[in-house]
Amino acid sequence: MASETGKNLKCPEKVDWPLVARRERKKNVNGEVSSPENAAFDIKVNQPINVAAIDFGTTHCSLAYSTAASADETSSLRLDDYHARVPTAILLKKGKERINSEGTVVGIECSVDSFGYAAQNKYQRLKRGDNGKFLYFERMKMRLQHEKNVERSMKINSINLNNDSTEVNEWYLIEVIAYILCYIKDEFIKCISMAGAALTAQDFDWVITVPAIWQNKGKQMMREAGYLAGLCGSGRIFYLSCACKAQVQLSPSEINVSKLSLVPEPEAAALYCQAMNSSHMAKYCEKPLEELYAPEQYIVLDIGGGTVDITAQERNKETGEIAVILAPQGNNCGGMVVNKEFGRILQKLLGENETNEFFDLETSFQQLLYSDDGTLKALINYGLFNDFEVQKEIFGRSSNNDADLVVKIPHKITQQYGMEYIMKNLKKLNDPAIEIEEDSIYIKYSRVHDLFAPAIKGILDGTHKALLELSKNKASSQFRTIYLVGGFGGCKYVYEKVKSFIAKEFPSMNYILIVPDNHRLAVAHGAVLYKKAPKINSRCLNRTYGLAVSVMYNPKTHDKEHFKYNEDGIPICEDAFLTFLQKGTPVSSNEVAVDEVLPDIDIDKVINIPFYASEEPSLEYLTDRPSPGVIMPMAEKVGELKFELPKGDILHKDQRRFQVILDFSSVEIDATVRYLNTNTDIKTTLNFLI
Repeated sequence: MASETGKNLKCPEKVDWPLVARRERKKNVNGEVSSPENAAFDIKVNQPINVAAIDFGTTHCSLAYSTAASADETSSLRLDDYHARVPTAILLKKGKERINSEGTVVGIECSVDSFGYAAQNKYQRLKRGDNGKFLYFERMKMRLQHEKNVERSMKINSINLNNDSTEVNEWYLIEVIAYILCYIKDEFIKCISMAGAALTAQDFDWVITVPAIWQNKGKQMMREAGYLAGLCGSGRIFYLSCACKAQVQLSPSEINVSKLSLVPEPEAAALYCQAMNSSHMAKYCEKPLEELYAPEQYIVLDIGGGTVDITAQERNKETGEIAVILAPQGNNCGGMVVNKEFGRILQKLLGENETNEFFDLETSFQQLLYSDDGTLKALINYGLFNDFEVQKEIFGRSSNNDADLVVKIPHKITQQYGMEYIMKNLKKLNDPAIEIEEDSIYIKYSRVHDLFAPAIKGILDGTHKALLELSKNKASSQFRTIYLVGGFGGCKYVYEKVKSFIAKEFPSMNYILIVPDNHRLAVAHGAVLYKKAPKINSRCLNRTYGLAVSVMYNPKTHDKEHFKYNEDGIPICEDAFLTFLQKGTPVSSNEVAVDEVLPDIDIDKVINIPFYASEEPSLEYLTDRPSPGVIMPMAEKVGELKFELPKGDILHKDQRRFQVILDFSSVEIDATVRYLNTNTDIKTTLNFLI
């Protein structure tokens, strides 16, 4: 049985205050301290030959790749006959039921009927009697943005089935994501095989892009979904578990974890932008007076359908190495916020309760309409939403305020509600900028600005905050270039709003705002470059991480509220926070944070230690105790560090010494525990999906 040691760790030899883990240079497999020269050599030797990168977006997906036969070329996979970037939508066809020994259906074997635009089209046209034969999912990624709600057993409902239906309609989100990744992988291998390349999925190093502002839970979910999809082994997902009857599927036992990397979206986009010239800029961009060159300091503003990611980087002119000097910042004010505002108008026209939002980001658009007719839900979700999406893009490219945004109302909706009822609600709305003629909604462009306003405000607020934070850096005056990327970020309307905002708020900086012509695929293409030649040599994180420990009590240093006697009668300070990484502090790719701990109780063979994070840049204690009996947490438990004692160990607790080594230099936090009594690394996992 594993012991929940939690705060039952001690650092008896610690005298400095506050407690901060020391930095050490990384060691290679031979135990030698790494050096910049060795690191550069390792990159060159281990550079992957075949790379495939999946940009798994809130609204759209794409894949870019490079093979040994085209080492200097990055290509895009067409995910249908015409598009390299398609909606994140999948239609699964139900197959054989999986039944347990008690005769209960615990899963359904599914095949991919269609994906992207094809899935949306077929979903819209499903006959009422065919609904039960399929499962339809789309735009589920935003749920991973919310740190506290993310867990491996997160559930999701198929949009085409009703929640009050007698059919099972509760599935695991991680398995649905795995189905999408698996489909993209299979389509890619099929495509390159048809082109004559004798390559399998195992011949590629795979990359999945993630928002930089995501915390660790969302990242781990995407990684484990990649395992289920077979990106790191020969296995593949082929059924969905019924979440109300069975446990979520475990990752395959035989996987090569090094074959899958996660890459922050703005970092990938920056590499793409650094490699382009003036001819690759969007036509509406104000061209620089001189030929565009790769600046050494630059800011990345990545705006997709769901999130806004902002970061700043500095490139060493001599070595090409890149330092991320601004901790990831941003919010969830992507392009879907505009659709949500349109949803509010639509609800009023249909007389629906505004609390049941048609375009609810957190529930993946599933609470569109409480109706027994799945086809009607499909028409609202696909017919109206996608028509609006097209019109939104047209508006984003236009500068004509006299035009109208026109959205066609599907016949099924007018049949369900009645045009007389809809016109009555239009009159109640009393908005001269909104009209209905025959089967279409007309919204004046002057009113469409209001639909964009909440998203634009979120983008500008995030940009303002990031630029102010960057201004604290000594070299902030050198950061003049801003790369604006992403499906929504490359919109001309957004470009003009950001451009005028920074000119007004930061007039002395003379920022140059650059949008790549291929801004929608910049992340996927940049992710390939990122994996082929990793150059990030330092990062800043947006949280403080550490462990809770006890130390010998010092009345001159420690607050008396944290004083207590341990079980041996020794005065200690409990709930001391041992900081391994401080928020905003740069961490080098050649460094790890290291410190020694001892168990403060007798423990079993498996040790579980809570791992904490805080928004505060500096912590002394895990808890604040303003008055007797009042304990307020200063950090939240975000993960669990688990390690096993070597077999045959029978030492007393005070003789067992462990060294915790945490590597924050990558996109994911890597943990190692060394048992100092034998000077050996022991089996360690850092799990955030607890």
